[in-house]
Amino acid sequence: AEQQKAIAAGRWDQRFREQEMAAEQEYQQELARVREAARQLKVALEYQAAALVVEYNARKSQEELNYRIYEAEIREWEEFQRMSPGQIQNAEERLQAQLAYARDRDSASWRRLD
Repeated sequence: AEQQKAIAAGRWDQRFREQEMAAEQEYQQELARVREAARQLKVALEYQAAALVVEYNARKSQEELNYRIYEAEIREWEEFQRMSPGQIQNAEERLQAQLAYARDRDSASWRRLD
C-alpha cells in the first residue's frame, strides 16, 4: 500500500512537473511574442517620429522663407511708395527688360535641348 502510494505520488509529481514545464514554455513563448510586438511598435514609432521631425523642419523652413519674402515685399512696397512717377516708369521699364531677357534665355535653352 505504501509502495502504491509512493508510485501514485511520483506520477502526480511527474504530471505537475510536465504541466509546470509546459506552462513555463508557454509563458516564454508569449513573452517572446510580446517583446517582438513591442519592438515592432517601437520601430514604427521611431519611424513616425523621424517623419514628423522632417515635416516640422520643412514647414519651419517654409515659414521662414515666407516671412523673408513678406519682409522683402513690404520693403519693396515702402520703396515704391517713396518713388516719383518718373522713377516708377523707369523701374517698370527695367523690370520689363529683365523679363524679356529671361524669356529669351529660357527659349534659347529649350532650343539647345531639342
